[in-house]
Order: sequence, then C-alpha cells, then structure tokens
Amino acid sequence: MSTETQHELGITNQEVVEQLLEEIRTGGPESKQFIDATFNTLDLRDHVISPPDNGTLDFRHTTFEGKLRLENATITNEISFHGSRFQQVWMNGVEFAKEANWYGCEFDGTVKADGATFGGKLLFARSVFQYGVRFRKSPTFEGQAVFTGASFNSYARITGGRFGALAYFRDVTFQQANFTNTRFSEAVYFGDAMFETKAHFAETVFGGRTYFGNKDRDDDRDAATIACQLNLTDATIRSLMDFEGVVFRDQQDGSDRDSSADVLLDGLTCTGRVNFAPSVPGDQYIKINVIDARVDAGTLAQPTNGTALYDFCRTTVGDITVTTDPYDESALDAIRFVECDFTEFDFSRYRPALEPDYQIHQFSAIAAIPDNDLLPAIEETTYQKAKTGADSIGDNRAASAFFIREMRARKRRLAAQISQNTTGKKRFEYRLRYETNRFFDLIANYGESARRVIAFSLVTVLGYTGIYGLLYGISGNEPYSSSPRFISYLLLSLESFTGLVHEGGTSVDSWFIRLVAASEGFVGAFLIALFLFALTRSVYR
Repeated sequence: MSTETQHELGITNQEVVEQLLEEIRTGGPESKQFIDATFNTLDLRDHVISPPDNGTLDFRHTTFEGKLRLENATITNEISFHGSRFQQVWMNGVEFAKEANWYGCEFDGTVKADGATFGGKLLFARSVFQYGVRFRKSPTFEGQAVFTGASFNSYARITGGRFGALAYFRDVTFQQANFTNTRFSEAVYFGDAMFETKAHFAETVFGGRTYFGNKDRDDDRDAATIACQLNLTDATIRSLMDFEGVVFRDQQDGSDRDSSADVLLDGLTCTGRVNFAPSVPGDQYIKINVIDARVDAGTLAQPTNGTALYDFCRTTVGDITVTTDPYDESALDAIRFVECDFTEFDFSRYRPALEPDYQIHQFSAIAAIPDNDLLPAIEETTYQKAKTGADSIGDNRAASAFFIREMRARKRRLAAQISQNTTGKKRFEYRLRYETNRFFDLIANYGESARRVIAFSLVTVLGYTGIYGLLYGISGNEPYSSSPRFISYLLLSLESFTGLVHEGGTSVDSWFIRLVAASEGFVGAFLIALFLFALTRSVYR
C-alpha cells in the first residue's frame, strides 16, 4: 500500500514487516508474490528470511517510496525485484544464498552493500542508478555478476570486491568507476562500456581474461570508450587483458597537454598478456605509463588515426610485440624505455627501426613531448640494462650499439660532474675519467670498431714519420741513406711502432730519437693490443 494509504489506516512500518514475514513463513507460493505492490520503508534488518518451500520471493515491479533496509539480513531463497523502483537501498552485510534479480530497476537514491555476500547469480542488468552505489569492504560475488546495460549516473565504488565467477559490465555507463583492490577470479567483460570521469582499478587482480576491447565472445561487439584516465596502478594481470579497439576520446593535442598519462600501469604485474590496440580520434595522442611494473608478454599497436605513446620506466619487459611492421623504420618511434630490465624482448626483430643509432630513451613520433629528455646518469643506466637484455638473447649487434650509447651517456655525465665541481680532487678525477672516455671513443669507438683503430694507427705511424723527418733534418743524418727520405722515415716509424725496443735495420745513435722511437713502440703495442681486442669483439658481435 502507498505511504498515504498506510497513514490513513494507521498501520506502522513495523506492522507491515511483521505481516510480510508471516505471509512468507506460513503461506503458499502465492503468498510470496508482491507484484506491483507499493511499500513505504521496508525494514528487514537482521532477519533470516527462509521460507520452507524454497519458492521465489517475488517483488517484481514494486515501488518502494521509502528505504529498503536489508542490513545483516539472510535470504535463503531466490528473490526478484525485476523492474522495481527504489528510493534508497541499504543492505550492508546482507547475505543472499541464491539468485538476486534486480533487472531493469530504477534507484533514485543511494545503494549501499558494503560487505554483502551474493551466493548465487546477481543480476543488475539494465538498471539505472541515479546516485552513488557502494559495494565496499570486501563484498563477495560467488555466482555470475551481470551488470550489462546498467547506468551509474554518479559514483560506483566496488572496492575490495571478490568476484568468484564471470562478471559482465558490457554496455555499462560509468560516471565514476572505482574497482580498487578488487579480485576477479574468472573472466570480466567491459566491452562497449563508457567510462566518463573516472576508471580506477588500482591494486586489482585480474585472474581470468579481461576484455575492454572487442575481442570477446561476440565478434560484433564494440570496444569500451574511456574519456578519462585509466588507472591500473599496482594491478595484477594473470591472463589476457585486451584493449583492442578501445576508444580514448577527448584527449588534448600535443601542443596543449601536460605530461600526465591517459593510462596508468605503474606497479603493474602482468604474468599473462596485455594487448593494446587503442583507437584515438583525429591527430591526438594518448600516453600509456608503465612504471615500476612487470610485463611478461603483450602486444603494442598503433591506432589508425593519432598516436599511442608507450612509456616504460623501471619495468621488466618480456616478450612484447610491436604489431607495426618491424621493417618500418618508425616502428619504435612511439615507445620509450627508461631503466628497464629486458628478459625476452627481441631487439633484432626491429633492426630497421633501431639502426643506425639504436636510440630507445626518447619518443620520436611527436616533436614536443613533455619530460622527453633524460639526465645523463639515467640514460647511462638505460643503455646498460638494454645491453644486458640484448646479450641475454644473443643479439650481439644491439648489445654493441647499446654499449656505445652507454659510454657516451657516461661521458656526458662526467662532463656535468666536472662543471659541478669547480676545484679539488674530485674535479681532477672526473676530468681524467672524462678524457679517458673521450680518447677511447675517438680511437676505437669503445673497442667496438677495429677499423677505427687501424685508422688511428696509420695516423700515428705517419705522425711519427713527420717527427723523425724533423729530428733527422736537424741532425743532418738519415736512418736509411740508400732510400728516399720519406721512405726511410716511414720505415723507421713502422719498425718502432711494431716493437717496444728499436731493433730495426738501422742504428739510431741519438738518445733522444731512441726515446721517441721507444714511445712509439709503447703506443704501437697498445694500439696492436686494442686492435686485436676490437677485432675479436667485432667477430663475436
């Protein structure tokens, strides 16, 4: 009866509850049907509702003009509120032993179900929630949870939830979605869902397949639309997570936006596989941050329009595939790796994109990206780790290139340290290390170029040839009187270069010239050793 009729008859809410419970306990199946009924406040807190005949409690198309209160109640039978309308529903701690059907309901006020237990199937499909919905404090969903087509016009907080079976959020509209610290044991579907202002999945565990994209069981189903930041910080992915075709809309263009990410995967642990193939409107771009995370496998694709930037920082990178044509020189332009550990990432697959400079620490796809430059020390560590990763899979060519970039970043770091230490022992130490680094880069490309050692050796021999010409010109003697002057000086230089002590075919009487020859012998021995090292290294690479 309506609130007005109840007041006219002088019937209290408590009397209504007592009569209702009596009918449920003692009546037949018809006594459990309250179809098209109207209730004021229905307070069933702390009650155990357990009819002996296991019939369904039928409240279809019922209107609740006041609160429905089910806190700490236990309902052992199936219950249906299909098509009903509510003001407020408070059911913290409730336990539904069997199916609870709220299909197509309208909720004009708040819904509270903190710590609730749903032992059977939970059905909220096509329901409309005008105000906040709270499933907090570890609510348990033991059966399928079906929210397909529901509309959450305010916040939806399903935090700490435990989903033991399939969960369906297809075609759901979320104004604010918060799934923090939730556990999905089986597959969960978000295809065709809309996330308006908040999509928060921090510390959530996805035990089964998770579909934000359109590659679930229905081939014709659209992907989700995300118009806000997607937060998966510290989440765990144990199976597949699919983002194919997901639409990221209303993103700023490159000239106006800040460095904030559109997708946060910071601290993510992915022992399964994550597939990104987003859709971006126009010429805009989205940024996907993967920081302090672990990604064992996955696919990174570019949208047809716009750009998806993948920013990996201090992340363990496994067998990730970039679906852009690996022979495309721009295949890695939208990916940045900073201080990452590489376990199974195959650099050789993207040789055309990496060569000639093997640059992985900056985005190249868009001209101006905030925070695109790194400190030399961070760049050095980045390429040190990349070198280790390339070595681990036997990609010697990439390892060589990364080693060169590591050493050149170290040179820039030392230069910065020199400028920061204007006096004293530290400045001298940094200067010595800087010049040593610079010297080895110049003569041997850090031991990676035997040809550069040969070239420097030829320059050395010719340089000493000129010195000998100058010294013998002053003394008026010639090392080999029977040959042209240049040839005699060249022969002396070659003999000195290939031996620590001059024992060539001519006698050198001047102690100073012998000292110069000995110095060339020392330099020659060093360069010969360096050549052998570089040659062996190049063959190995």
